[in-house]
Amino acid sequence: MPADMDDSIYANIFDATPEPVMVHHPETGRILDANQAACELVGRDCEQLVGATVGEISTAGFTTEEAVAAIRRAADDGDHHVAWEVVGPEGQQRSVEVTLERLDVDGTVRVVAFIREPADGRERDRDRIQWSEQVRTMVNNLPVVVFALDADGTFTHSAGKGLSALGLEQGELTGASIFDVYADYPEIIDAAEEALAGDEVRVTQSVEDLVFETWYQPVFEAGEVAQVVGVARNITELKRREERVDALSEATNDLLYTHTEAAVAERVTEIAERVIDRPIAAMWAYDGDDTVLYPVGATETAIEFAGVDIPKDLPDMEPGSDEMAIFDAGEPAVIEDYTELDAPSAPGVPLGTLLCLPLDDHGLLCVGSTTVEPFDESERHLLDILSSTATAALDRVARETELNDQRAELAASNEALQRRRDQMEFFNSILRHDILNGMNVIRARGDMLASELDGDHGAYAETIVEWSDDIVDLTRKVRSVLQTLSDEASAETKPVELAPVVESAARRAASMTPGATVDVSVHSDVAVTADDLLHDVFGNILTNAVEHGSTSPASKARQDAGEHGSTDSNDPDSESSVAVEVTSTVTEETVTVRIADDGPGIAPDVRDRIFERGGKSTDSGGTGFGLYFVDAMIASYGGQIRVEESDKGGAAFVVELPKA
Repeated sequence: MPADMDDSIYANIFDATPEPVMVHHPETGRILDANQAACELVGRDCEQLVGATVGEISTAGFTTEEAVAAIRRAADDGDHHVAWEVVGPEGQQRSVEVTLERLDVDGTVRVVAFIREPADGRERDRDRIQWSEQVRTMVNNLPVVVFALDADGTFTHSAGKGLSALGLEQGELTGASIFDVYADYPEIIDAAEEALAGDEVRVTQSVEDLVFETWYQPVFEAGEVAQVVGVARNITELKRREERVDALSEATNDLLYTHTEAAVAERVTEIAERVIDRPIAAMWAYDGDDTVLYPVGATETAIEFAGVDIPKDLPDMEPGSDEMAIFDAGEPAVIEDYTELDAPSAPGVPLGTLLCLPLDDHGLLCVGSTTVEPFDESERHLLDILSSTATAALDRVARETELNDQRAELAASNEALQRRRDQMEFFNSILRHDILNGMNVIRARGDMLASELDGDHGAYAETIVEWSDDIVDLTRKVRSVLQTLSDEASAETKPVELAPVVESAARRAASMTPGATVDVSVHSDVAVTADDLLHDVFGNILTNAVEHGSTSPASKARQDAGEHGSTDSNDPDSESSVAVEVTSTVTEETVTVRIADDGPGIAPDVRDRIFERGGKSTDSGGTGFGLYFVDAMIASYGGQIRVEESDKGGAAFVVELPKA
């Protein structure tokens, strides 16, 4: 191909490119060259534009100093993106996006600015200009593919560093038909045919796993299409970033519907592996009590690499470890090579690069690879978004958990209040039945006694004595019921030392039965949640145990009758020895007191009923609700009571109370 023909092709390619392009000096930022589209963008002739500074064609909000800083950054890093407000030919402002690319031309560094603006649909005819060797070399080194087709679709030119991504050399396509080379790519064939028909085409096309943004510009001679020039820019990485952001956005929406810490961990590690494309991802949660980080979720790859079966088998992160130090510092940190750490949580595990992101006070997210592979800026940005979203999800889970706990506490409080109301209702029924009936009996007996005292006392002496006893007994019973109801109504729960209460109740119960012994062995340094009636609660249980914990033959008879004993004062064995043992066990939350006697015990079919109303016989003269009162009070404390068989065959009352 003659040199002048080659130059004309480059001229056509440069000026036919539908997007503005400028070439800048890497140090001063001045414009060294510009295509026709760039000149039209700012409303200047190309001769006027060359040598100008960016500030001269920008709005007041974009200075030359800012432009120079961006150009130098592109020269140092290889590329840079910036938004630009440019002044158009009529003084109007336009917002455009600029991609700055570093370009090495025979050892000389230049920065090329690719400017994108909304298309105005106009077809631009390009003047043929003479290209210098420097411009031709520059085009060959641009990170794009520049090409030309003749009227039949045959490549007459192909250049640019973008060819290497396709596995092609400079000029390798020259002489080949685009319809043959890309026969398997219908989008490319359709775009070429449309351009050869005279239309400007701008399209995004895929070639294998690469994505190109391609412009086709027809060039006319004598009203006919003489050739088509085009520029194809590899936007594979850009599209990949966009897809990652879209995938991250879609995936993180799912975190809004997670309700447990484990569910958040599972979703977050899955997103990290899929979106960031790093095989190792795991999450640890913070245990404020033990000051350790414990594993709650990990990817399958991480689990297999660590040689464990489930995420919870991963090692904890303990105080003094490098990972715990990162968590305590509260800032993301990159571990370049995990095997070089001084105090890793998993020594001997051949991990490579690891990025650790603290999730406020919830825990730590770690994402990385099995090899030393630095994170790029895009990956860091996506992981920052992911960690922020995970933290927000964990905040919400914590709030939901706290709310559920409060609801459970409220439900328990309502249940206790209902039990209290039931107790008061029962106590009121006792008040109506026992007290009022007792008072009626007292009144009747008193009236009859007064009547009889008017006559002969001798004939009625025995009756008078019996009725007098009835009056005394009923009066005592009324006083006992009234006192119990009064105490129950005014009681409030509080921490109560257990040992003094049990020991006092034991001494009183033992003193009421000759020959009875009560051996108390309970913790002396523990308090329970109860009230001032706790003494009466244990007094009822211990008195019951002492009264009925007998080894006499009569006890066996009572057991066979399904009763927990009513003592017969005429039983010759009624004063046989009685042994009651009181012991306790303590856990972090509860205190359990076991009161065991050596009596006949309680039949299994009776144990479930003795705490119910009327579940205890009243033929001993009691109020009729002793064990019901005991069960109700223990329930109001948040505890429970049950009956078992003691080691000696008797009954064992087991009382479980909340530890204060």
